[in-house]
Amino acid sequence: MSRWGRSQDADESAIEGAWASYITQLGQTHSVADRLGSSVIIGDEQQAILASVQASKVEAAALRRAVLDYVAYTDDKARKVCELESATFGSG
Repeated sequence: MSRWGRSQDADESAIEGAWASYITQLGQTHSVADRLGSSVIIGDEQQAILASVQASKVEAAALRRAVLDYVAYTDDKARKVCELESATFGSG
């Protein structure tokens, strides 16, 4: 168990559970798309909305990368502060 009260096994188990749920849902979505895809007619208004959503993916990806970079930065900063604290005051 880590000092934060969670074990790596529990974290990995949570990720594996979330992945399994995602794969199940993705399979269901794929089945619906296969079954209904050829009968769907998208109007001009819907096509415009879809195009806008697809265009926003670039910005969403950039935001996600920025957030992940910030999390990595704060994690690294926290690690350095802990190392400095341990070096200064000792661990324990």
